[in-house]
Amino acid sequence: MTFLITKADLGDYTRVSANVADLLINPAIRDAHTFDVLPLLAGSEAQLLAAYLTDAGRPAFAVSYAAAEALGFPEAELAALQASPLYQRHVLYVSAVRPLLCYETYRRFLLDHGAHVTENGVETFSSGNNQPISQAQRTEMRADAAAKCSHYRALLTGALHTYRGPAAAATACGAGPNRRPGAGGLRTVAL
Repeated sequence: MTFLITKADLGDYTRVSANVADLLINPAIRDAHTFDVLPLLAGSEAQLLAAYLTDAGRPAFAVSYAAAEALGFPEAELAALQASPLYQRHVLYVSAVRPLLCYETYRRFLLDHGAHVTENGVETFSSGNNQPISQAQRTEMRADAAAKCSHYRALLTGALHTYRGPAAAATACGAGPNRRPGAGGLRTVAL
């Protein structure tokens, strides 16, 4: 599996130190991909995003996009950007996929950071002057990360709708639940 983010991407959105060992952060990155974000994408979309990240023209396109964004997307620059085959993948990746992956990784990282599996079971360690955060603070941090994940999941849903276009199926939902006639509503009973 090709990961769409690395540990270096996390610093743009979260307060994960660059000094965190790969052994501690990579499982969270893998789980965020496997369980949180890739199920939202079609297989071909994930492959196109992976190809986008390895495209030789991507860095130059990203610079052009950032310059146009700083100017408020003048019509001429926007038209030139939209003519590029990288445009839709760039917008999808930068506005929704990358931030969602970063926050899902951060949320998952907070779940088990500081807990170590030893022969005695799961333990926490603190050495020197380090003090672990309280359970309440950890809960608040996870709730904040979960709220951000929810926000970027909604952005991804909208971006995928735009990316896939109107030809894509509007919904994959089945028929609604069968309801009994007369269930709910106003009921009167004579006493």
